[in-house]
Amino acid sequence: MRGAIEPEPIVATRAVDWPDVRGHRVVVGRPGQGWRRDLRADSVVVQDGRTLVPILTEHDWYRAEAEDVDVFAPLVPISRVWIEAPNAEVRVDHAGPETRWPVPVDEKASVTGGRIVCLAPGPTPGFDRGLRAVSELRQSAGGRTTLLVMDELDWYRWAWSGRMPKALEVSADNAWVE
Repeated sequence: MRGAIEPEPIVATRAVDWPDVRGHRVVVGRPGQGWRRDLRADSVVVQDGRTLVPILTEHDWYRAEAEDVDVFAPLVPISRVWIEAPNAEVRVDHAGPETRWPVPVDEKASVTGGRIVCLAPGPTPGFDRGLRAVSELRQSAGGRTTLLVMDELDWYRWAWSGRMPKALEVSADNAWVE
């Protein structure tokens, strides 16, 4: 059974209002025309008086950071870039991409590969974001409903190296899909 604590929704705020975009999850697009998600921003660059943001797929972002390799990153005008962050961290801008509400994992038909947020154990409740599901819901030996997750870096490293990292079993009662 779920507790009273649930993760904040993910909202988008204009990158131009963000102090440092590097490494943040971003959405690229225009209101009324469409959005592209699952991207990361690199440091802002200025060319010919225009402020641009190098945009990478998350896979390329993690590989570039972990392996210290160069990857292609198209430059997108900062006016078309929106930072994704938990609602508590940003001012909601209703002109941008729609708010993404975390959904309990047991309410989704499939969770494998999805972004997962888990309630972190400890005296001060908090949420562990940046996880990926590597299994569907399952019954543990003790009869609890669980799923396997791993850090996003490990999820992407698995893709480029072929070596499966160790996964962590978490309770479905404390996990949401973003």
